[in-house]
Amino acid sequence: MKYYLVGIKGSGMSGLACFLKSIGHDVIGSDTINDYGFETKLKEQGTTYYRYYAISEKQEEKFYVSNFEEAEKVVNSLKEKKSSNI
Repeated sequence: MKYYLVGIKGSGMSGLACFLKSIGHDVIGSDTINDYGFETKLKEQGTTYYRYYAISEKQEEKFYVSNFEEAEKVVNSLKEKKSSNI
């Protein structure tokens, strides 16, 4: 079976990911760029995860981007708008 876990690098989800992988399931997930100390174990087991950034403006608009360059463009756009979230 295939599983997609959101927040895969956290203490709970990384443990679940490792368990599912150890009993033969395919595991993929996503998480922020922050390193919670569990990233190495996931990589060692061959688990694929995607890094993402979430940026909100006025707690309404949300931008989900997958790399720093995209995040930088959004942040610069918010700066130009003089957003209070920067």
